[in-house]
Amino acid sequence: MGQVLGCVRVQEPNVAIMEKYGGFKNALKPGCHYVPWCCGCNIVGRVPLSLQPLDIRCETQTKDNVSVTVHASVQYRYGALEGCYKEKAKNAFYNITSAKTKIRVRIVEGIGEIVPKRDLEDAIEKKNEISSEVEKELRLHMNDDGYEIHSLIIDIEPDVKVKREMDDEYAELVKYTLSLELKFLGDVEGKYLITQLDLLTALPGTCHFPGIGNQPGVSR
Repeated sequence: MGQVLGCVRVQEPNVAIMEKYGGFKNALKPGCHYVPWCCGCNIVGRVPLSLQPLDIRCETQTKDNVSVTVHASVQYRYGALEGCYKEKAKNAFYNITSAKTKIRVRIVEGIGEIVPKRDLEDAIEKKNEISSEVEKELRLHMNDDGYEIHSLIIDIEPDVKVKREMDDEYAELVKYTLSLELKFLGDVEGKYLITQLDLLTALPGTCHFPGIGNQPGVSR
């Protein structure tokens, strides 16, 4: 009955887009609205206000020429309900697919500008700083379209071969450090630690050695 009279309820969390004779007329916030269908008006779609996830994967190189794969996860939503929200809602609806494309492009561009300026070790250690820098620029670009960026998480994974080499170097460092300490141990305890160390370093991808010190150097 409500639809016959032109009454429409916009459910949360959405903004409804109303057209008149095929052209944009209005953006309706959650609640009840009058849509005079007899005058050529109708609801053609909605812009969701809930958080939308987007996962992005790209490849680049660090300053020391190491190939890395960067995984980025972002949560965004259309959140402009004040000011010129109607124009922003219009842009969000008619360019809904380009919004994802724009976010993806901005993130990839940001990663491509920042990561190559850092060495691999620095990039991995400071990936949270990289996330903050990319997110800051992303917010500036998407705010004009009425989109809010709620979180951006970046993870950096080096090339498999490089990662294996890093693990091997770390294992050799631990083994060398422990060998120095074994000189001061008795034969029984020394042989036991050597056996345990050989077993652990034989495991592929082993970077941490539980039970034998807390750091690469063993503290006693």
